[in-house]
Amino acid sequence: MKTTFRLLLVLVVAVSGAASAQPLTEAFDSGVPGTWLPLNNSVPLGTTGWFTGNPGVFPAQAGAGYVAANFNNTTDNGTISNWLISPQLANLQNGEVLSFSTRTEVGSLFPDLLEVRLCLGDTTACSNVGGTAASVGNFTTLLVTVNPTLAVGGYPTSWTQFSSTLGGLPVGVNQGRFAFRYAVPSAGPGPLAVNSDYIGIDTVNLTAGPPVDLAITKSVDIAA
Repeated sequence: MKTTFRLLLVLVVAVSGAASAQPLTEAFDSGVPGTWLPLNNSVPLGTTGWFTGNPGVFPAQAGAGYVAANFNNTTDNGTISNWLISPQLANLQNGEVLSFSTRTEVGSLFPDLLEVRLCLGDTTACSNVGGTAASVGNFTTLLVTVNPTLAVGGYPTSWTQFSSTLGGLPVGVNQGRFAFRYAVPSAGPGPLAVNSDYIGIDTVNLTAGPPVDLAITKSVDIAA
């Protein structure tokens, strides 16, 4: 009598996350790079935008420099909405991780708030942040908020890394941009303003996600 045996093979393969066609790495060693787009929508408009960080306030997290924004983005008791938009990215994929470091000065009594937002679209679409201090334009996806309640002492006073893993993106190639938005109401140099001091951003990276284990199962019938 012929007996049939079934051999079950399971192969587990580690597959790395989908690599971006244009990974993002920025140290801001020379201040605001020409490939980044700064847009200050603060109302009223102040005397500063994004600028090279002052090492006398605090040093860079790594390297030679960092970028900064401060209360002079608007006037007394105004609303800060100051954007720093990344270069256009050609292939954003689920599982990629955006990380950055930020801080304010030690002993700050005037709360700061930072948002990180995402726009999917071409260069023109992802240059649109709207025309008011409250608008976000095409940057409708909020990835990270630092100190969302504007608490005194709520913004880190030493360099702290934040990160966000991309998810929910459409299948296929996704072009777009990230943006840092310094967004503070009741801001400015005073005496009426109660919020806004000085923040720095350093060491921005967009990297592929961790490997994903894929299991492949195959059965083979063997006659004996």
